[in-house]
Amino acid sequence: MNNPRRLADLYDVHHQRHLEDLPFWLDLARQANGPILELGCGTGRILIPVLQSGLAITGLDRDANMLEVLFKNSRKAKLSPSVIQADMSAFHFAQKFSLIILPCNTLSTLDDPVRTAMLKLASTHLRPGGLFAAGLPNPRLLSNLPRMAEPEDEESFPCPSNGSLVRVSSGWEHDQHTFTLTWFYDLVLGNQVTERLAVTTTHQLIPTTQYLDEFQAAGLIIQQKYGDFNRRPFGSRSNNLIILAQKPESS
Repeated sequence: MNNPRRLADLYDVHHQRHLEDLPFWLDLARQANGPILELGCGTGRILIPVLQSGLAITGLDRDANMLEVLFKNSRKAKLSPSVIQADMSAFHFAQKFSLIILPCNTLSTLDDPVRTAMLKLASTHLRPGGLFAAGLPNPRLLSNLPRMAEPEDEESFPCPSNGSLVRVSSGWEHDQHTFTLTWFYDLVLGNQVTERLAVTTTHQLIPTTQYLDEFQAAGLIIQQKYGDFNRRPFGSRSNNLIILAQKPESS
């Protein structure tokens, strides 16, 4: 059975090794000219570097274990983040934000009612002219992958609690509507796996046009669609779909 706190620690160490998207989010943050809100801030992979750059950012996440790791990381960095534990489909702040971000492929993991509620709240909490930005895997690319892939070893790192080897693998399966990805964290002593922890994420395989229509229905005007974090134009073969949308100035 998974240990949620240990899994949060392993998730954090694993994903801290993959920061290819960080310059993109930092660049957006520097251009924001006002307060920033990160939805689904997790263990602080994006939030902490933004804070370290001297910018004002608030984080929101519903997972207490992830937030506990975020606060631990913040203490190490001698930072005092503004973070609340809440669901991104049901939150309220008195202030308005210049930029709201939803990184880490989270958008496509939300089902239709949650996604609709989140977009409406994001629009409500933006200043006129404010920007909402979200990234997700290209749904067409996921749909074109084989229906199933057995877990394969990808990388390893020292366990943060005891220094033993953690071996990372992942596998997936999908149908017409969803793509389910499972990460496995195997704790290894010698050549023996002593414990396996797993985290499963399901992405909705809906057309790009549906995402764009939902943004617009929430009162957000699409500004850009990128296919990667180097800001290349989005296309059918792009790895990512990164959407930037603006709240009208007249709102």
